[in-house]
Amino acid sequence: MIEMTLQERVAAERATGHNIAMEPPQECRMLWQRARAAGIPLGRLAILRRPLTAARIGGAWNRSTGDIWVLQSDDPAETLRRLLHELAHAERQSLRPATIDEDWDEEAATEHRARELAQRWDVGASFDGMPLSQSLAQIETLRERHHLAADLAATREPFQARAAYDAICNLAHSRGWGEATLEAALYDADEDDAVNAAIVDFSRAGLRASWRVGHGIGGSFGPLACQQDTRSGAILRSALRQATYLTTDWFSRRLVISTDAPRRLSLLLTLSEAAELPAVLSAAQALLLAHPDQSLLATWRCYGEPSEAVRTYQLSVSVDQETTHLWVLLRPRRPRDRIVEAALQRFILTWAEVTAIRNESFAEGLLTLWAQHG
Repeated sequence: MIEMTLQERVAAERATGHNIAMEPPQECRMLWQRARAAGIPLGRLAILRRPLTAARIGGAWNRSTGDIWVLQSDDPAETLRRLLHELAHAERQSLRPATIDEDWDEEAATEHRARELAQRWDVGASFDGMPLSQSLAQIETLRERHHLAADLAATREPFQARAAYDAICNLAHSRGWGEATLEAALYDADEDDAVNAAIVDFSRAGLRASWRVGHGIGGSFGPLACQQDTRSGAILRSALRQATYLTTDWFSRRLVISTDAPRRLSLLLTLSEAAELPAVLSAAQALLLAHPDQSLLATWRCYGEPSEAVRTYQLSVSVDQETTHLWVLLRPRRPRDRIVEAALQRFILTWAEVTAIRNESFAEGLLTLWAQHG
């Protein structure tokens, strides 16, 4: 997996007509020099006019390269505070957090250290009017929001929780939600049920760092598309929260259908009512987020006929020399259970930025399934 450097990300923005980097102010350059003189391992510094993430964070430190970017503020003291915080991260060199709470415990400890560095480097005045208690309260707010975002993303992994929150903020911005609406939607407490349901529609592309798109991306369910409403969003939201805490080892349940390279495996599940949806989501997400250090290729297919309730869904995931097919036989028990399929389709569409989505006949699905298992 190749990660873009800070310099490459800024250059990519410039290539799209957005010159987001600016010359670091003298005070920032002086702090950078003091940090280097103190032996803090650093890469490049970038002061940006807008953040590289949708979550509107004030800056970031890259653990691998030592690069730091900081969002420029109209208040020079705020810009210095942001830089001090990232320099404190660089000095602490903490291990990657294993939990969301460890992640935000580290943020709190880093904020303490940033203020100590400010005193040592004679810029303590930059924190005037910003008491430590206020900064720590902001961190606790973000801690709670990331736990809520993790539930919506069906994950407990800190990197994925941050990516989910970033994508949720992007969704909120695109829909014109203010901070109050975002906060209420995260808690499933907005007065408008459509808002509470819509928050599940954030793009899940960022939940892993690298994808392959050899089969193209996007698509639709065509004539097999289900109508979406607040009910499908509510069912999906509930199922995602339940899927977060499932501990099933889906990889051990796969059937080997071919040992020739690339090795092919298969996993078969049924979906007939809402109670079975969390397991389907858990299995799909386990496949989509496996092998995070590699690039993954994924395609969704829906096989069915517009007039028939029984359908099959296939998720094909390829990584290195292995392809796994997740097959889901959809057979609603009652007419009201058709809403479960709408929730499943809604989940699939959140991966459309990095996966292909295709619709084909039910007969084609049976032929494909027979060819793999016959």
